[in-house]
Amino acid sequence: MRAEHALLLLADGRDNASLAELAHAVADWDYVGRLSAQHGMDAHLYACLLSAGANDAVSTVSWETLKSRFQANAARNLRLTAQLMALLDAFSARGVRALPYKGPALAQSAYGNLALRQMADLDLLVSPAEFREARQVAANLGYRPLFH
Repeated sequence: MRAEHALLLLADGRDNASLAELAHAVADWDYVGRLSAQHGMDAHLYACLLSAGANDAVSTVSWETLKSRFQANAARNLRLTAQLMALLDAFSARGVRALPYKGPALAQSAYGNLALRQMADLDLLVSPAEFREARQVAANLGYRPLFH
């Protein structure tokens, strides 16, 4: 197995010594960056490398790219979380029960850190009986359905 593949498999933060060792064995950081982006692991890989003290093993350009992606992801996730909280407050005010899943809820539950999961949207479960009201609340906040 290539060091680049093993690095992504170990990027779970549990074994910093092995992660640091693998990071120093990586020959192609551009390849790691492409794999990481393709699999939505940029934020997690960045945080794990930083935690393992292995950022010195990463080429400067690749490290700056990972750092930039991490920061952009963290900012996006904070915006999405704020939107989720506003939606949940609006739903609650109208008596609509909604359960968030994936997105910020999963990031916080799985990693304890909103910045470590890449997400692009918000997912909520609403009962069929409350769907019309939920849709109206969301529309009042400026949300529009992608599909009609």
